[in-house]
Amino acid sequence: MPYFVRFILYLSLIFSYPAFSQISGVINTYAKVTVIDETCNSVTIAPASGFSVGDKVLIIQMKGAQIDQNNSTAYGNLTGTGLGSAGNYEINEVAAINGSVLYLKYELIRTYDPAGKIQVVNIPIYSDVTISGVLTSAPWDGDTGGILIFESTGDVTMNADIDVSGKGFKGGECSANGGDCDYILDGPYNSRTLPGESGKKGEGVAEFSPGMESGRGKQLNGGGAGLDLNSGGAGGGNYGKGGDGGSISSGCKPVLGFAAKNNFGLGGVGFSTTIETQNKIFLGGGGGGGHQDNSLCNAGGNGGGIVIVKAVRIEGNGHSILANGNSVAENLPDHGDGNGGGGAGGTVLLDASVSSSFISTPPNINVVGGKGGNTNDQNSPGKNFGPGGGGGGGVVWLKGAALPVLPIAVLGGSPGTSRACACSHGAVQGSNGATLLNLAIPISNPEGDGVCYKTTSVQLLNYTATCKDGFALLSWNTIAEIDNKLFTIEKSEDGIHFFEIGRVTATNNSSVTSAYFYSDDLKGEEGKYYYKLSQTDDDGTVNFLGIRSVSIDGDTKLVHSVYPNPFTRSVTIQLNKDEEDVTISIVDMTGRTVLQSNVNNTKDQKIVLFDEHISSGPYILIVRSNEVEEKILLIKE
Repeated sequence: MPYFVRFILYLSLIFSYPAFSQISGVINTYAKVTVIDETCNSVTIAPASGFSVGDKVLIIQMKGAQIDQNNSTAYGNLTGTGLGSAGNYEINEVAAINGSVLYLKYELIRTYDPAGKIQVVNIPIYSDVTISGVLTSAPWDGDTGGILIFESTGDVTMNADIDVSGKGFKGGECSANGGDCDYILDGPYNSRTLPGESGKKGEGVAEFSPGMESGRGKQLNGGGAGLDLNSGGAGGGNYGKGGDGGSISSGCKPVLGFAAKNNFGLGGVGFSTTIETQNKIFLGGGGGGGHQDNSLCNAGGNGGGIVIVKAVRIEGNGHSILANGNSVAENLPDHGDGNGGGGAGGTVLLDASVSSSFISTPPNINVVGGKGGNTNDQNSPGKNFGPGGGGGGGVVWLKGAALPVLPIAVLGGSPGTSRACACSHGAVQGSNGATLLNLAIPISNPEGDGVCYKTTSVQLLNYTATCKDGFALLSWNTIAEIDNKLFTIEKSEDGIHFFEIGRVTATNNSSVTSAYFYSDDLKGEEGKYYYKLSQTDDDGTVNFLGIRSVSIDGDTKLVHSVYPNPFTRSVTIQLNKDEEDVTISIVDMTGRTVLQSNVNNTKDQKIVLFDEHISSGPYILIVRSNEVEEKILLIKE
């Protein structure tokens, strides 16, 4: 081949090679959710900008746990409804926007309470993407932020780090200057009213009650504060517990035989296996602030943020995914003070292959707790002051059942050191976090009713899909129509990629019930098929109405779906066809049957179970009919 022709071919190959998206900085848009309308499946947001129809979005509740507020060491422990909806999250899609209201395409499968700081985050979607500069999130500001989430339909190439370290819950401030050795009060744990007597607790999943921002007690996973004199703040928690803060100044000598009270901060709670069994995720808790009387204390460290990545593969190229808690700097060399506790490590969810390959090395993944702050005795020789406790380790959650060979660090943070004794002076290391497997990011129910009918010119009464004699039979009814031109039916084999298969002419304007039908020939086919219904106005506006599915292999498969899962009060078992005799059992992990029900005749192919008294945790749902038995993992929140 002549040289000139080869040169042209090389140029052609170079310029026809697909371009990679390059990303860095903050790529997400965040909004606070002020109202959730379950009837219309919509959320009202502030600010009311930055989102578009078709956007994938993350819905997540950041706070809302209930804690013990008594003045004792129990302050900050879960009580009442416990975590409630805090930590719940799922993926959905924006179907329509009306001012500050986002109408979601799919039915939410988990419960949420707007009083518990819910946020909605858009999810950018790329093909192959390169991280060209440090990729991060906006910091948590009390309402939104702290989360980095994106999706790639191909590979993610890391030419820089992903880093949300310190983007989580805020560390507590140090006390004002003041205080003295305390020989009377042990604590208090819930509140210390004078600003010179206590630092501030670190932020956590439970909101502060007014007047209870200070005190020794932990704020659930937020570290407790150090009290007078010169005690250390505690570390924040996530999966691992935060370490307690260091002891009071060693200059507080016994008086008349009475020892000074050792008022160090108590370590933030570690959620441990609750995270896995209930599929919840959290920001790392903030470290507690220490006590000072010489303006030398440093605030508690912020917790780590949350990273969620869905991709085919992540090529690390020697770079790291970081969601560490912040460490606390050493006191300045002057008269001693207590110091702040380290922030807890955050959360990393990777729905992607991250193993080593001939192309690349995997990324380093760190969700390490922050180190507590050291204390210095340079101008108070021989005296020990309270260092900060270490932050608890975070969570790395990977897809698949086998742990890949990866450099993962989930260690709890080290406690600070008092220079006089070269020891921690009572400060404690944070507990380690964990690496979890079998990641299953919750996806909103694709067959649930989506956009509220009030947002369209059609009031949809119902929409059903059944399979009979090799045909998918679709039927829907409307109770009112205004300028409705036609309905469109689209089909999909995966619930994601749809193509149009038919149209049905509408009645245009009507105030009475109208019935519509459509059939799709599935003879000779097997598997599950999804059908999307939408309507088009006379002016060309298209509105999504819902998705339903049928299974052509329904004779061998008994259960079509189980939702919501996880559930709180009730769970619906959707069968592929009506059955005359079905036995339902819920069995715990020890093999004990906690609920059993016999159904003689199912209605609308559904069985609904109600039981609010089953304890939270994982169970096995067993469905039996006509010698067919199916087992499904079921989670009770």
